Amino acid sequence: MQFHKKQGAFIGTLIAASCICDAQAGDIGFYALLDGGFAQTSISGGGTAINGKNELMTGGYAPNFFGIKGERDMGDGYTAGFTLEQGFLLGTPNNPNGAAGPFAANSQFSFGDKDGLFNRQANVSLVGSGGTLRFGTQPNMAFGTVVAHDPRSGSNYGSGLPAVVTAGGLTTADFGSISYTSPTANGLTGSVQYKPQNSDAYSGIRGVVNYAGDGLSASLAAYANSSNTNGDSNGYVAGLTKSLGDFNLKLLAASQNTQTYAGLLTLGAGGSYKLTSSTTLDAGIYSSKKNSYSVNTAAVGMQYKFLKDLTFYTQYASVSNNGTDTAVFNFTPPNDTNFQGTIGAGQTANSINLGFILAFF
Repeated sequence: MQFHKKQGAFIGTLIAASCICDAQAGDIGFYALLDGGFAQTSISGGGTAINGKNELMTGGYAPNFFGIKGERDMGDGYTAGFTLEQGFLLGTPNNPNGAAGPFAANSQFSFGDKDGLFNRQANVSLVGSGGTLRFGTQPNMAFGTVVAHDPRSGSNYGSGLPAVVTAGGLTTADFGSISYTSPTANGLTGSVQYKPQNSDAYSGIRGVVNYAGDGLSASLAAYANSSNTNGDSNGYVAGLTKSLGDFNLKLLAASQNTQTYAGLLTLGAGGSYKLTSSTTLDAGIYSSKKNSYSVNTAAVGMQYKFLKDLTFYTQYASVSNNGTDTAVFNFTPPNDTNFQGTIGAGQTANSINLGFILAFF
């Protein structure tokens, strides 16, 4: 993704402003997450083999973004705030712009749904004793439930994201939407989100109920979309995370209905284990099935935090297409017309990914 000079100057001004604001004006802060690395993928079976395809990757484990948040005490128990967040690539080959297949439209599968400025978030909020009201471009809360309870936290290699997003009708962000989140009572929090039909030609409504307490968190989300171009879609997402000492167990279920897949069910199980204070292991198995669509995934990973905000990771994922439909094996494919991140019937993709995550929060 390329920025125009005027956009770059505008971002620089905002960052500078975040450094000079005082407490009287309000609190403004800058945050960022950078993930880059190397991946090798081999595809076998189905009559076509690709051996040792090498690529530099943006975001093997996590999306790349930077953002600016601000809030100000409005008095009478109210706080107003804003969030501006930009997803981007690190100039690596996995830019889907110009690629064919399910990644052709824009940078949706490269950490932001549009190629414009602040493509992940651009919203304002009002927080009070009655809850939080937010307006503007913001995360799709049903998709957020997927990431929260995915056994491997929504890794771009070996997680539930490829099937859920590309085949199931969920979007990562909603543009021009409004949401309300209730205060927490007895561990329960409720949220609703409405997206009217704008220039992106679809409208939708989402609802989520979350519970948190005693080392347990659970979520149930439902959503429905209406689109002029892709037809109607709807479904639910259920997730559970349980802390068992140094082990976090995670379970995920997503049932989705689209024009192409009615009743597509994605199941995931696994979790993470804190081996040492600086080393974490994770693993997950997934199944996405409905009629001619049948994909099984198994993946493992390791993260080693060797500096304060710098983490090295390695992961291995194996994705098998046991159905007759084309399947996506990687959430962020390379920009290669002969290697678009998909596998055909009877094919298996095996990927090894090494990388670094630098976090500023």
